[in-house]
Amino acid sequence: MALLDHAVALGAAVIGMLIFITPAKSIAQGLPMTATIQFGNVGAGNSQADGAGNDVRGHPSAVSDDILIPSRVNISLDGTVTFMIVGSSRHQVEVYPEGTLPAEINTSTTVSISGCGGPNYVDDGVGEVLGQPPCNSGPSTVTKTFDTTGRFLVICRFKPHFDAGMWGWVVVDDPSGNAVGNGS
Repeated sequence: MALLDHAVALGAAVIGMLIFITPAKSIAQGLPMTATIQFGNVGAGNSQADGAGNDVRGHPSAVSDDILIPSRVNISLDGTVTFMIVGSSRHQVEVYPEGTLPAEINTSTTVSISGCGGPNYVDDGVGEVLGQPPCNSGPSTVTKTFDTTGRFLVICRFKPHFDAGMWGWVVVDDPSGNAVGNGS
């Protein structure tokens, strides 16, 4: 059996040539305690869901690098999501309060970020901005632990990318079995 087949058999999400494995699981529901969302990857994504119910398609946009992969992850309460910024140097992660919808994001106010040009970054003061865009410094990662249940909107704060559909969901479920929205 090939390495790729072993990874799929173990419940890994296979995206292009990347393999995402979430080994820590909640005992109560089998939900992962960790997940990874990748910001940008030219030509990546597929039409399948992995074993945890994560949608691994990504949101298509006008520029193929401007997608989240997967576009939805399900994690257990107190789980941690790692956001890998591997594509465009302008990607920046912003996580919104539970229940926020993409249509509710006020994109009329933008701000410049030193070294990244602008003003092209959404600055509505509502979401939690994680890290800084790498601009010309290469890939980076940021993490967030989710200590409340719900469906949380995650966007690329770079306005042209958000406008092109670069957003997704982190769905946090209670290990006691109290499920929340499906992040569609």
